[in-house]
Amino acid sequence: MEILICKVIKGDLQVLEDLTYDRRKEFLRKHHLPRELPIILFHTEASQTATLPMVIPLGAAVAACA
Repeated sequence: MEILICKVIKGDLQVLEDLTYDRRKEFLRKHHLPRELPIILFHTEASQTATLPMVIPLGAAVAACA
């Protein structure tokens, strides 16, 4: 994942940390949004790690990140 974000897309890994459930909740606590704007937070986690490395075409990876 680090290679994809840093080398291929020329991005920053910090953005992945900012997408965590706890960071999103913290952001919404600090930045009050209008009440008429509905907000839903989702928390997901993998209960089982992948046993095989996942290989996808570069175009698909870039499209998934767009």
